[in-house]
Amino acid sequence: MTCARVQFRVPAAHGEGMTTKTPTPTEAPDTASLLTNDEAAALLRLAPRTLENWRGKRQGPRPTRLGGRSYYRREAIEAWLAAEEARNAEGWAS
Repeated sequence: MTCARVQFRVPAAHGEGMTTKTPTPTEAPDTASLLTNDEAAALLRLAPRTLENWRGKRQGPRPTRLGGRSYYRREAIEAWLAAEEARNAEGWAS
């Protein structure tokens, strides 16, 4: 995944006109843990369409929207799995 470089014009020192500057992000977003629908489905061993259906019904792991697309954070999938395991284990307790 690549990011476009953003440039903007800022006033130069001592009234020398305008200059172009590339901003340096203070804290880059953590996109390394973002998974596409297909990647998340493969991780969960589900059909990609199942995740799409769940997303429409607000079920399953919570997606993150970025640029009009849905992604899944690996941490959100792990948290959802842990919650499902705990919920399902209630009936299995001895």
